[in-house]
Amino acid sequence: MSGTVFFRMSITDKWRRGLVSNFEYLMHLNTLSGRSFNDLTQYPVFPFLLADYTSESLDLAAATTFRELSKPMGAQDPDRLQKFLNMYEQTKEMDDPGPYHYGSHYSNTGVVLHFLVRVEPFARFFIEFQDGSFDIPDRSFHSIQQTWRASTFPTARSTRYSRRGGCRPRSRRPTSRS
Repeated sequence: MSGTVFFRMSITDKWRRGLVSNFEYLMHLNTLSGRSFNDLTQYPVFPFLLADYTSESLDLAAATTFRELSKPMGAQDPDRLQKFLNMYEQTKEMDDPGPYHYGSHYSNTGVVLHFLVRVEPFARFFIEFQDGSFDIPDRSFHSIQQTWRASTFPTARSTRYSRRGGCRPRSRRPTSRS
């Protein structure tokens, strides 16, 4: 493939052909949507793709290994979906802000700091965000598995929905399609 053809192809076509990695594709989409490492309220978003965080090895042929991408995170579990449908019904009569399913946005400063709390300068930002001390340990980041459970099961709190721990500035970039 000539260089001219490569540069004329859309990023989606490059990704579909395996010419750019999943990471590069998601970074491109994040950049197009105005997300940046320079703003914690607009930090790049990397979605949960897997649903299996407990198996010793993953069966990539099994549908249960993967998150249901046709549904938002709040609908991954039927009981959790019902919780958000109830929220919508309860807020229907509100004028401002009007009815809603989720009480917070998936991308906010608290969520970004949740994932990056162990890395400076984010640890310092996290302490400032929590009024001078660390949050209670049960709400602190422990693992992607725990965060998946907290984001998908009905008893989970509403902090949310898209994983940001997959990248931070100066991280090693994947070299193959991942």
